[in-house]
Amino acid sequence: MKPYQKAAFRRRFYKNLPKIKKVILILTCLLLIAAMFSLFTRISKASPQTKGQTKIWKQKVYISETPRSDEEIIRSLPYGDLIWKTYGHESTWGKYDGCRAQGKYNGFGFEQNDTGYVCFGSLKEVAVKVSQWFEQHLKTITVRQALCYYCYGKLMDNCDYADYSLNLSKENDGKGVNKSG
Repeated sequence: MKPYQKAAFRRRFYKNLPKIKKVILILTCLLLIAAMFSLFTRISKASPQTKGQTKIWKQKVYISETPRSDEEIIRSLPYGDLIWKTYGHESTWGKYDGCRAQGKYNGFGFEQNDTGYVCFGSLKEVAVKVSQWFEQHLKTITVRQALCYYCYGKLMDNCDYADYSLNLSKENDGKGVNKSG
């Protein structure tokens, strides 16, 4: 390159320097965006251990209802006290619920007989069905009659099942009337 060509190049370079700075700034921004995108895709394709942590984070963010105890779920329903006692009588409040081994629920003995054993997806689902059963039957019969009918499948004025269920509480385990309340 001859000296006059170098001078002309310098003049054009310095004259176009603001445009060059803009191009460099745009390229830098694009590179930064590409790096962030790459990092984001790496995180979403992370190892199972990291995915598990991400999943836990998502669960914490998207929980819409605070977990409630079995007792709170059951007692919040119509006839909740009666259903709670039935739950205690049938499975000792879920302790002997045969469906739990399958990750399901039915500690109420609901729709269970010699021909089958029905399990439900959640405690609330089966508790609502039991609540509806009592709601339907208590329109025409007494509580004692409903409990006998629930257990034996036939209408009786009184039975041991009703006596035991009505006296049942977690404190006395059905061995008599709870004197504390």
